[in-house]
Order: sequence, then C-alpha cells, then structure tokens
Amino acid sequence: MIHGTRRYNVVTGLTVGDIAHRLCASTMTLCTGFLYHHGDGRDYLILNDSFGEDGAQEYAIVRVRDGCGPFDPPMVEQIDSITVSWVRDEARLADVFCAAMIVAAETIAAATFRVCVERDAPYPHC
Repeated sequence: MIHGTRRYNVVTGLTVGDIAHRLCASTMTLCTGFLYHHGDGRDYLILNDSFGEDGAQEYAIVRVRDGCGPFDPPMVEQIDSITVSWVRDEARLADVFCAAMIVAAETIAAATFRVCVERDAPYPHC
C-alpha cells in the first residue's frame, strides 16, 4: 500500500458482489474504501490505492488484525493489490476478491501498519 497517510471514507454493509458492481460501474474518489465482513469472522478493507482518479484504479485488500476494530484506527496487513480499471465483469471481480480473502486466511503478512478510516461519512475528506 503506497498511501499510508491517506484518510479513507469506508462504506459498510456491502457484499463482495456489491463492491465489485460499484468498482466496475464507475471510478471512485481517492479516499474510497469498503469494509467487508468475511465468513471467516475477519474484517477486510478494500482501499483505493490509486495515484489519481484519471489513472489506473488500484485497490489494496487489507486484513484487519485480530483484536482491532475497523475504525480504531486499525492495524492492518496488506494481502493483495488489484487493478480494476479495465474490469467490466462484476462476477469475475467478486471471485478475485473472494480468492484473495481465502488465501489470506493462510497467509502471514510481511508488514503491518495503521490506516485512517471514517465510517460512511456524508462528506468524505479527500
């Protein structure tokens, strides 16, 4: 994850399919993030890690460390990075997210770091 000081407005309560739909349908602001509660009982954040709205849309998939609430600010471990700019197949993108989270269950991350997140802010700070 390149932007360690970026503040994210995190949308909650979405399925992986909902997240994939939003990412395929439009370009998101740089402060966009999504919180996903996985079936393994862990929280994952999908955070916009792009350099600009007019460039490639890169998203970091990070796992919230056990014992951290996702809005603490959490300690996270990056498990994957995905370019979604040219993806138009929502189902396939959802499958990629799910696969990354399955692999994450058996992965030990190389580094942990904190991210700054806000929950469903009406006017995000980008």
